[in-house]
Amino acid sequence: MKLPLFTVSGLIPLRYRRATLALRYLRYALEQPPTRLLHHALEESLALYNAGHSGWLGDLHNALGALPRALTLLAAATLRLPRAVERIISEVDKVMRAQFLDTIRKALHDARQARAAKA
Repeated sequence: MKLPLFTVSGLIPLRYRRATLALRYLRYALEQPPTRLLHHALEESLALYNAGHSGWLGDLHNALGALPRALTLLAAATLRLPRAVERIISEVDKVMRAQFLDTIRKALHDARQARAAKA
C-alpha cells in the first residue's frame, strides 16, 4: 500500500505527475505567440492528433485514459483553449485525490473487518 506514503510525504505518484507536466506544457505552448517556433510545432502536433496519427498528444490521451478514473483528451479544436487544458489539469488532480481517499478508506475498512473477524 504505497498511496498513504504519498499523502504523508506530499509527493505525487509518477503517472499523475507526468500527466500534469505534459498538460502544463501544452498550456504553455498554447500561450505562445504565432511567431514562435513552438507555436508551429504545436499546430503540427494538433494536426497529427486530429488525424489519428501517433505523437505526444496521442500518448497523453492514452495516459489520461489509463488513470483509475479514465479522463479523455478533448478534440483538437477544444485543445486550443488554455482554459480547457486547465480544466483537464484540475480533473487529473481530482482523480488523484479520489484515488488516495478510496485507497485509505479501503485499507481502514479491511483493517476493521480483520479486527472483527478476530473478535
